[in-house]
Amino acid sequence: MKKVILLIIVLLVCLTAVSAETIQEKQLEIRQASLDVLTKTLEISMDASIGYVNELGGSTSELDSLKSSFLSKREDIRNAKDHASLNSGIGEMANILKSFNTKADADIKANGGNPLVWLAKIVAAAKENEGAINEKKDTYWEVKHEKTLEIFDEQMNAINEVAKFIEDSGWDMAQINGKIGQLSGLRNGLDNALSSKNEIEVAKAQFQIVTAGAELVAVGAPGLEWAYSAQTIAFWLDVASNALEGIDNMLTQFEGIGIDVSELRMVYSRATSDLNQLQNAYDTKNSALARDALAKLQNDWVDFAAKLNELINSGKLTEGYQKQVEGIISALKSSQQQISKDIGGIK
Repeated sequence: MKKVILLIIVLLVCLTAVSAETIQEKQLEIRQASLDVLTKTLEISMDASIGYVNELGGSTSELDSLKSSFLSKREDIRNAKDHASLNSGIGEMANILKSFNTKADADIKANGGNPLVWLAKIVAAAKENEGAINEKKDTYWEVKHEKTLEIFDEQMNAINEVAKFIEDSGWDMAQINGKIGQLSGLRNGLDNALSSKNEIEVAKAQFQIVTAGAELVAVGAPGLEWAYSAQTIAFWLDVASNALEGIDNMLTQFEGIGIDVSELRMVYSRATSDLNQLQNAYDTKNSALARDALAKLQNDWVDFAAKLNELINSGKLTEGYQKQVEGIISALKSSQQQISKDIGGIK
């Protein structure tokens, strides 16, 4: 099941034009807008601290320098191109902020200041600059609203692509389509929660989406497993059919010039039967039967190669026919190795 869930996640970002990078970029923009609110609040707090130290007659040169470094890092965060760069910038800003607060505390104490007065000045500064902070909050909610819905829509498009992939395999889509409908219907609730500008309401709406998504995964997992299996089976139906057609034509040529290929015909007959079994497995969506049929075809390829080698060693083939047979043997061996790998992928 874990493997299937991983496959679904991969498909969600690979089967359409939507990429993991696209979604991550939108998530990055939301984080940057959120951090802009926080760093504006911290900037106001820094100004209040510097103002209090100055009021006490202390030097603010080091605090001014730390604030300048903090604001410089804020610009780095605003311009970050990925989450790793953003996280690194946040860590650096946190260290600068820690140094600033440590220095401000020391300066205030050294100049006879009162920590409670310091706190009151920070609170007053935040209230005085409430308009600037709210402006940042409004921008944050605008970005979050827009980008969150875009992410939802892109993921739904990707889910529909996965559903089409499953449907193309012949799987009954009734349950899957029902769950997709339920998931899609949660968009309005998410939209309303975002419009409320209430993080708790947004979290509730997103939890509903996650829950519905998990239900979709549970319902869709067997279909996705079959879709992958069907893809592999269809590939080998085509390869084996073409291979047997070519072998049949070759054997007919040899029979026309009097070469005994009765043993090869027996292998051909058995391989044709095994191919029919593989076709039946595909039609009935029977993965176990498909694995068995492919294993038999793999053995058929081994027997074909062995009998064709015997034919070469018999000296009955012209140089042209011998090269043709050698090419077929090489192709059979390569095909045999690929079957070994693909059988394990049929669930």
